[in-house]
Amino acid sequence: IKNIKFLPDKFIFVSEYSKQQFAPLNIPSEVVLYPIEYKERPDRTQALLELGLDPNKKHVLNIGIFTRRKNQGELFEYARKLQNENIEFHFVGSLAGNFEEYWKPIIDNKPDNCRIWGERSDVDKFYSCMDLFVFTSCGSPGDMETNPLVIRESISWNIPLLMYNLDVYLNMYDKY
Repeated sequence: IKNIKFLPDKFIFVSEYSKQQFAPLNIPSEVVLYPIEYKERPDRTQALLELGLDPNKKHVLNIGIFTRRKNQGELFEYARKLQNENIEFHFVGSLAGNFEEYWKPIIDNKPDNCRIWGERSDVDKFYSCMDLFVFTSCGSPGDMETNPLVIRESISWNIPLLMYNLDVYLNMYDKY
């Protein structure tokens, strides 16, 4: 904050955490949150079949570009430990070349119960029928996600959610 050269008339933030960080500048600010708009889930079996998935399995979803910050490698380790269970893990997100040093070793050694879907324009199909959403992002000092949209989207779809309660969230997701 101390290195900012040009100051706006007002800040618009996506999280209360960011607003608090910039408060010492004494510039008017506002937090605008991406809405949580509850959606009706379709028939699970039909939705899974449309994606070519087995309705007799439990399906775990992770959405996000494959990066160290998003920490998908942790979820691959969970999947590895659950290979003998009737669970399939789904990863929707870009395998961008500039993060290949992170994702390539993970993908090259992926367990059989993991499916990589790449970047998709139909993510709602996945949200609508999955049994669990897992967001393993844990960030590092100075590199935190303050209010990821995928968390708010999973809440909109009423999917049970597992995630780290990071300090930057200021407990805003506790009730979920």
